[in-house]
Amino acid sequence: MRVYGEHGIELARTAADQFKKGKPRWRTELLPGDLVFFETQKDAGATHVGVFVGDGRFVHAPRDGKRVEVTELASPYWQAAFLAGRDYVGKE
Repeated sequence: MRVYGEHGIELARTAADQFKKGKPRWRTELLPGDLVFFETQKDAGATHVGVFVGDGRFVHAPRDGKRVEVTELASPYWQAAFLAGRDYVGKE
């Protein structure tokens, strides 16, 4: 939310609400700046979100008390939890 807010783009507070907006993108279509959504709790829908930074990586805040980190989208955990990406800023 903070990164997008600094660029004048308002996002909903929760990953589930953010997932409902924006243009869907598949993993192979992701561009830097797209949001990437994950289901980290069984049958809960979008429960976690990060920002795709390119080269198969995304930045996210893992959980309270942990530092923001850059992670490989192709890691087994994140690959299994991946739902979709969303383009919020109309990049082509």
